[in-house]
Amino acid sequence: TVLIVPLAVWALWRGYVSHRQKRVLVLGTIGILGVILALIAGHFAYIWEVVIMAVGGAFLVAAHWSNITFCRHHHLQQHHHPISSSTSTGE
Repeated sequence: TVLIVPLAVWALWRGYVSHRQKRVLVLGTIGILGVILALIAGHFAYIWEVVIMAVGGAFLVAAHWSNITFCRHHHLQQHHHPISSSTSTGE
């Protein structure tokens, strides 16, 4: 967990700066808070630690998946150079 939280924050923020999709930050924040809450809950009941960690982890997966998708889409938009119809037909 010592590595999960800072790495997740770094990766999600790095992508957000590129694509500016707030959904990534919302999903990531919920996931990170879930991981932290799971660790606290684990001191009281193991089952709650497992359940909350699984839910927090699912939110982190969704955040990272969205981040990758938005980064790829943003990259394609930045580097897309359509071929004009006159050069593609050979006319």
